[in-house]
Amino acid sequence: MKTLITLLISYFSFLTIYSQNVGIGTTNPTHATLEINGSVGAAVAMFGADKNGVTIQADDPEIGFNYFYNGGAKTIKAGFGSLIGMAPGSGELYIANFNGNQSITDFGNITGLRQNFTLKQSGEFDLLGSVYYTHFFFGANEDTYIRGGKNNSNVLINDVNGGKVGIGMGTPTRAALEQNGAVGNTAAIFGGEGAGISLQRNWPAIGFNHWYDGAVHRSISSGWVGQLGLSQSDGSLYFATPGDYNSTEANQDMGGVSTKFAISRFGNVVTYGNITIDGVTDG
Repeated sequence: MKTLITLLISYFSFLTIYSQNVGIGTTNPTHATLEINGSVGAAVAMFGADKNGVTIQADDPEIGFNYFYNGGAKTIKAGFGSLIGMAPGSGELYIANFNGNQSITDFGNITGLRQNFTLKQSGEFDLLGSVYYTHFFFGANEDTYIRGGKNNSNVLINDVNGGKVGIGMGTPTRAALEQNGAVGNTAAIFGGEGAGISLQRNWPAIGFNHWYDGAVHRSISSGWVGQLGLSQSDGSLYFATPGDYNSTEANQDMGGVSTKFAISRFGNVVTYGNITIDGVTDG
């Protein structure tokens, strides 16, 4: 009989404990089945402290991998540490490590904290270099900035054997770099900070300090402009300029260009105006 009573007491005690919340550092755990108040430093809990364990931290809520904070960044065991956290003031999620540094002792100090990846509430995320960020979905227009982490660094795109790059298209099959789309009729500008070169799709043409917005012929920078193209009307190669008119500023309306010299599809040379050979001008 005593044994039966003992078993019944144990059974009902188990049911009572099982149905209750458990609090550590709190007398009224009402927010979760297990609720913990208080911390050592910022560490609320540490799991696997006999190995390279994991911590749960307060203040800036963080999960530490072989990492905890108590008056400074520390590792649980000698070696590397990393963390994932959130900044309550901004709502940013971040992944951080210590720039390749290690602690040399268990529960030892570690320096060089770097917030290498940040996901913002706007959906933007940043990758940190030593000087610059690479931004994805940045700003109201959701522009994307891909850049090296410091001055003179390189950006490599698809640097694998047989790799191709497509811009404005799905699957590039005709070239290692293939591009669709244009501003007006200009598909690309190289050296746009100076008197650069443009690639135009309207006829197709190469513009020298010249680009075409689909309606107006414009300069890239101040100075003279020219255009070399293939006429889709008669198949001739032509060179065109705006005559004696040169631009005084970037993106200036050149008032149109006209062909000065052409090679027909039959190989004939056609000039429009004077031609000078060895200092002799023939009108």
